[in-house]
Amino acid sequence: MGHMNVSILTECACGCGNYRTPDYKGRGRFIRGHHRPMLGRKRKDMIGNKWKVGKSPWNKGMKGYMAGNKNGQWKGDKVGYAALHIWVKRNFGKPTSCEFCDAKVNVQWANKSGDYMRGRSDWMTLCAKCHYHYDRA
Repeated sequence: MGHMNVSILTECACGCGNYRTPDYKGRGRFIRGHHRPMLGRKRKDMIGNKWKVGKSPWNKGMKGYMAGNKNGQWKGDKVGYAALHIWVKRNFGKPTSCEFCDAKVNVQWANKSGDYMRGRSDWMTLCAKCHYHYDRA
């Protein structure tokens, strides 16, 4: 029993410099918890991506080239309720204060006419309480 035979110890395959004891069949190249190091070149130098190096993308500088009415899926004023509210918030900004009571919290965009048009004149900013009463009137 005594001391361990040093000739059985082999270096861990991950390159950490530690030694491991293989199992009785000589298997086990790594110490438990160690793994194979990343071998080869860095990802940007891989042959499959070589064509991308030094080239600019086809849509560089074309921000908004398919936005709004340039998009084939644009519905104009026939848009749905939720999509129109997203559009209003994106184009008119986040509402800051209620036009009736000057509240600064829980302010929403409210439609004036009920036609849900995209024009700024068809929208106003109301707090949730005023919006509720405005829609019920």
